[in-house]
Amino acid sequence: MKNVSEKLIKVAEFVLGMVGVAMILIETYSVFCRNVTHWSTPWVDEVLRLMFVWIVFIGAGIAYRSDDLISLTLVEDGLKDKKKILPHNIVKLIQYILALLVSVMLVQQEWVTMMGQISTGEATQITGYPIWIKSFGILVGFVILTIVALVYCIWIGLMYSMISFIIVDNPELDIIDTMRRSRTLMKGNKWRFLLLGLSFIGWILLGILTLGIGYLWLLPYIYTTESAFYCEIRDAEKTAE
Repeated sequence: MKNVSEKLIKVAEFVLGMVGVAMILIETYSVFCRNVTHWSTPWVDEVLRLMFVWIVFIGAGIAYRSDDLISLTLVEDGLKDKKKILPHNIVKLIQYILALLVSVMLVQQEWVTMMGQISTGEATQITGYPIWIKSFGILVGFVILTIVALVYCIWIGLMYSMISFIIVDNPELDIIDTMRRSRTLMKGNKWRFLLLGLSFIGWILLGILTLGIGYLWLLPYIYTTESAFYCEIRDAEKTAE
């Protein structure tokens, strides 16, 4: 899964790089025509504007995936230097949640804008390409931001998903130690726990069809399964020691 994701990102980066090269060539051609041949190239501005929108917004989504776009650098670097992993993760989680909320609102707004442009058939004056193509590039960028922020939020949530079980198992631990304990236990186990949670989707949908009555049996089953998962990774850690 990770290898496929990396390959897709590399392909996207290559395509965006080629678009950047094309923009340079087009602008060079425009300058040459304007200053040497004195030819008119009114289409250049519209084409470059379209390419610029696509490369900026989609590139921003890719940059956010590698955590290079939005970052509270001063705070994060200070926490990293002091090796305060827990506060650092909390700051990152707040950052991702805010990015997710903003991205969702922007996706909704851009979708409405694009649908309006499609219904009215708006097009540029010179080249005549539909205006919605530019809005679609913005929409794709916001969708990438939303997906990446959601994935990061889920990943951090998985990291601290064992807190409730640890509190029951080790009531003497304070909240900081409990969170550290959860982070330690979930190293190498986050993907397994995610797949375990996804396996309940069918049952959850069936519970909805029963108007919630099925949850009387489903919820205890889910909690028991998650408890068994916690006991498994806890015992595996003890065995490894």
